[in-house]
Amino acid sequence: MVLIFREGISGRQANVFEFPNSSRFDAFPRFSPYFVQGPTSTSWVYESFIQYWGWSLPESARQTFLKGGYYSFLTEKNLRIIVLNTNVYQKLNWWNVLYPVDPNDQLSWLASTLLEAEKNNEKVHILSHIPPGSEDTMQVFQREYRKIINRFEHTIAAEFNGHTHYEDITIFYDKNNSSRATNVAYNGGSITSYYNVNPNYRLYKVARGTWEVTDFDSYTYNISSIVNDSEPDWIKLYSFKEEYGLESTRPKFQLSRVDTWVAVSGDEYFEHLTRVPIKS
Repeated sequence: MVLIFREGISGRQANVFEFPNSSRFDAFPRFSPYFVQGPTSTSWVYESFIQYWGWSLPESARQTFLKGGYYSFLTEKNLRIIVLNTNVYQKLNWWNVLYPVDPNDQLSWLASTLLEAEKNNEKVHILSHIPPGSEDTMQVFQREYRKIINRFEHTIAAEFNGHTHYEDITIFYDKNNSSRATNVAYNGGSITSYYNVNPNYRLYKVARGTWEVTDFDSYTYNISSIVNDSEPDWIKLYSFKEEYGLESTRPKFQLSRVDTWVAVSGDEYFEHLTRVPIKS
């Protein structure tokens, strides 16, 4: 998965940053701890990434990527990108039976990096493959991760995930007040086709300064319409705020909309659950 971040003014050359991230099937055996040597080590995965993508990363990012597939990158506009390797927390990663405590020191690194960002008045976007709350990851990771996200809710402006091939949002809640939303993670579907869904991609709109996601447009094409290697005809599927009737994309407004669907209009909820991700 690659997040492409563009910034610039219309009519001028935009700066383009590409932030690579590993996926769950990049290594076999599954992602080993950094200190494992020999044929069962998966350090070759990180080394391969650095070979092809390392030129775009500072030395500090290359060091942590080689250790565990995670890194951070500070853009020119006081926006920090944090890339996590959530693949290590999969239930089927049996290394976690032997070494269950904070694989590759990633969560402790995340907390310290967010603390430093908070001190420097930076805003953060987090990019990872497997989304928070996924049934594929260990419960202990999900619990500790939520603690970190809620602690730094004012520093983290947005999260972006993949893995499921479906368009989802994950809403984080205050542990002591379940009616208060603290953060939102966006899952953008996938460019590859999957069960009952067409390929898709998203263009996110982000506010300068706060770096909050203000809206996004989702694009798709009907894979059945491709004939004789013709080019895909991408169409705009929907705009997030318009489609879901949102005043704002901030967590509290998204939580309020979801609560309304569940409490008042089950039909509308089901329509968005089934129609929007797959219509063409």
